[in-house]
Amino acid sequence: MTQSRLELQRLPAGAGTHNAVDMWRKRRKISPTIYALASTVANTIPIVLGANFLLYGPIESAPIAYFYCALANAYVAYSALQEFGTKPLAKAHPLYKIFNVQIDIDIGMGS
Repeated sequence: MTQSRLELQRLPAGAGTHNAVDMWRKRRKISPTIYALASTVANTIPIVLGANFLLYGPIESAPIAYFYCALANAYVAYSALQEFGTKPLAKAHPLYKIFNVQIDIDIGMGS
């Protein structure tokens, strides 16, 4: 099985993919809705691929970026729970807050 950089080197992995959207030459010509959707996709793809940090763009984007990034984290955690039986260790994880999933958490017990 191939190991990720995070597993091999124990270094955090993430990206600032929002910049890709801001660098589009024709960005000013698209509607605010399309821009928001493009930013959402750009910011959630690294989470789905396993990033553990994200540079989400200008500070003005924070209120909406927090929600859609948390939602992506909750989806990933729910999928891992269903597929592998793994669960987030932190009681404050978005899985528990957004979907109100009730799971016993044994932090540090390896389960």
